[in-house]
Amino acid sequence: QRQMCIRDSDKSAHVLIDEKNAFKVLYFNNLTDHIGRFQTELIDDYIQLFFCTEHEVIVAFNMEHCAITLKENDSSMVYFKEETMNVFYTLPSQSQLTVVLISLDFFHNLFSEGGNILFNFKNYKIGQPIIESKEIEPSEQMILKQLISVRINDSLRPIYLKGKVYELLSHYSVSYTHLRAHETSLHL
Repeated sequence: QRQMCIRDSDKSAHVLIDEKNAFKVLYFNNLTDHIGRFQTELIDDYIQLFFCTEHEVIVAFNMEHCAITLKENDSSMVYFKEETMNVFYTLPSQSQLTVVLISLDFFHNLFSEGGNILFNFKNYKIGQPIIESKEIEPSEQMILKQLISVRINDSLRPIYLKGKVYELLSHYSVSYTHLRAHETSLHL
């Protein structure tokens, strides 16, 4: 059974939910006065969504020179066609990052209707990443706050978190497709 490992020396990283063969949600919150450095090892093909909700963070892929910087209220969708990948997170003091990792197969099942896939990542070549950035929408900000701050009965928590992840994915997808449609209309 494949697992994901988070290396964290000060307990500032949390796995909020791990829905086997579907998605995982990680939350990083650096409450120290020092720069926090974290690493996850991904052993499956994932679509990665990053949401920086406080200050600025750096996310690097396999090597620290292949990185993105997210400022407060920035998000990014990233896909690398890799069997395994190390993801490095650098969080300055008081910064927050929420990460949604979605298995490629699960993602395609969510966004396909009658064989028509909204996002088709299976055809991309190894070594050619997809990195799409956008501002976090107010509706997404609200859902992210609910994901990390909910105080709910332990028996209800898994279903609540799953629902919030689906809600976040739907809002993200709608705003992403609107943004891309707007960019396309500007080029016509």
